[in-house]
Amino acid sequence: MFVVASIKGAPVANGWAAWPMARSLIINGVWGLGVGLIMPLLLARAMPAAPIRVGRP
Repeated sequence: MFVVASIKGAPVANGWAAWPMARSLIINGVWGLGVGLIMPLLLARAMPAAPIRVGRP
């Protein structure tokens, strides 16, 4: 929003339009929450827990 637009010569932050900026934040936030919820489920299957050792190694 801030860097790419200014490089292309467009207004910074889309002319400070609130809805496109909020929409981008919402989309990125939902993406992050989805990854945060799904990744632990996928990693639990991929890497089984190491056995617990009692006593000397």
